[in-house]
Amino acid sequence: SSFDDFVRALQPDAVLFDRFFTEEQFGWRVALQCPQALRILDTEDLHSLRHARQQLLKAAQKSTADEKARQSVAPVTANAAQLYAQMGDSDMAQREVAAIFRCDLSLMISEMEIDLLHHYFSVPSQLLLYCPFLAQPPIGNLNLPDFSSRQHFVTIGNFRHEPNWDSVLWLKHCLWPLIRTQFANAAIVAPELHIYGAYPPPKAMQLHNPKEGFHIKGWAADAGAVMQNAKVCLAPLRFGAGIKGKLMEAMHKGTPSITTSIGSESMSGGLAWGGAITDDAGEFARAALDIYQQPLLW
Repeated sequence: SSFDDFVRALQPDAVLFDRFFTEEQFGWRVALQCPQALRILDTEDLHSLRHARQQLLKAAQKSTADEKARQSVAPVTANAAQLYAQMGDSDMAQREVAAIFRCDLSLMISEMEIDLLHHYFSVPSQLLLYCPFLAQPPIGNLNLPDFSSRQHFVTIGNFRHEPNWDSVLWLKHCLWPLIRTQFANAAIVAPELHIYGAYPPPKAMQLHNPKEGFHIKGWAADAGAVMQNAKVCLAPLRFGAGIKGKLMEAMHKGTPSITTSIGSESMSGGLAWGGAITDDAGEFARAALDIYQQPLLW
């Protein structure tokens, strides 16, 4: 009841809810105490979309024989109709869309997610405002390291975020061995892969293997410095939603990135990608070798 007293005394003109589960808890109380306040939902990204893709990945992994095969399954490439079929009966999707309908406006980070909500969930377009990351990279005098001054591959992301942890598993069991094979076939000493992210669990630290060039680094004191000193960023996301901070950081630091269609979703505005986009493991490995070795391509 203290929240009701607080918000009634405050009488705000607008209230911003941080993700749909916060709106579920407090939206009705704001509506009762401050009926004239504009209620805005900051979706961050569609949680139900990320969850649907995760369930599709798990379904594809069910019939695999062992962990290597399980972690070699390709990224989810379901189209909008297939995603809607997966999301339609989902409790999370129903809750999230209900929160969007209850609010006066929802901030959307991805154009793909706006299209999905509008065309498949019948959310009126006037309820959805496209509001991607608001970030201005520094202009001029960047003094970024050039091709010859950089080394190694890097991937970065909070280990508590499930798409990030899944991408590390795909790297460990499938992609990184293929990349090292590409370098070996070209008679080139393979560089290292440095994996950064906050909250690495013990199961992640157990994957650390310097002999394989697979380094679990954990938390980075300065993510920007890590990114700008790496030669290539790897972001092999098999499921997820929204737009990706790690890839925006790579763009800011002039670091080419190799990612999947989910990783690059709603991030390029129709412009050419600064690196490579592929959902095929073999193509991913070949792109890693080419971009790492060729200054003009880099």
